[in-house]
Amino acid sequence: MYSDLARTVLLGGDEEKLDLEIRGILEKHPDADRYEVADRLISRAMARCAAVGAVASIPAGILAGLPAAADMAFQVRTLHHLALGIARARRKDTTAVDRAVAAVGALAIAGAARVFREGMLAGSRQALGRRAPRLVPLAGAIAGAVSGALAAWAAGRLARETLARR
Repeated sequence: MYSDLARTVLLGGDEEKLDLEIRGILEKHPDADRYEVADRLISRAMARCAAVGAVASIPAGILAGLPAAADMAFQVRTLHHLALGIARARRKDTTAVDRAVAAVGALAIAGAARVFREGMLAGSRQALGRRAPRLVPLAGAIAGAVSGALAAWAAGRLARETLARR
């Protein structure tokens, strides 16, 4: 997954996927302006990151074999795609430097979300471990969903605000 990210940063190439997603939004909402398209892209990324974060954060005994690193890689790729999608929706061309900055930002936000999620998981295990151990998987899923959705929201807001200043 990181090789796809590196290829996108260096060569571009995501434009067709981005255009297809933006076109799909505009077909469903023909009166949407570029700000509404950006909001819809953010909402979609939030849902994707929340779903993968929830599944990846359930304790390993239940879903053994799903590596936590898969969540991180997916989230970085999704946040990078989101930033480029918002730029595309705003009709802003991106250079290799812009794509690299978006990739570094996506990695930083995804890393912060993972640290936040791990803290919430540790706290929920400690709080629920003795009192209600059956709720620990649910708490893990909620922690993953919340951290994933917040990361996508933050990345989307950051991309919108950065592009508004350009």
